Amino acid sequence: VVIDLRAKLFDTFKNYDLRDYHCTLVAGLVFEKTAIIVHVGDGFILAGKNEEIANENILNKSLYFSKPENGEYKNETYFVTQSIWLKHLRIQVLPDIDWLIAGSDGGEDILSLGEKLQDAEIFKLLDDAAKPKTVQDKNDHIFQVLNSGEANRRTTDDKSLCLLFSENVDKQKKLVWA
Repeated sequence: VVIDLRAKLFDTFKNYDLRDYHCTLVAGLVFEKTAIIVHVGDGFILAGKNEEIANENILNKSLYFSKPENGEYKNETYFVTQSIWLKHLRIQVLPDIDWLIAGSDGGEDILSLGEKLQDAEIFKLLDDAAKPKTVQDKNDHIFQVLNSGEANRRTTDDKSLCLLFSENVDKQKKLVWA
């Protein structure tokens, strides 16, 4: 898909210099309980397996993390539009997952303090996003998080987050981050 996209850009713009169209890539295919993720550059993907115990769902029984790839400095990264993109392509299979968060570098910033993702911020996002009943309410909640004053204080970068929950995350039980 990336090769086809690059070819289409070259053809459309009649130019092999794509620096005006630089972008990172955080993508995946999600099947019943498995995801195949593709990642170039910054941004992140975090996924986990939950465990039901009594009246609780422990969300972080196991975790998978595709971390950002930056250059020498945090504000440097690699783009699918660069000639070296393939050297920075990461493909990973995440087996047996129950939830997934994919985000841009700005999305990562709102879940971090300093340069490190924070368990409390991740859990709060997952717990709060699981509560609304309808998809529209869930989308509205994420929109509010991304556009909150706190999010705007943490980053001036683009902010994108995508959350997926399997049916195995029983939202009627108390969600826990152990």
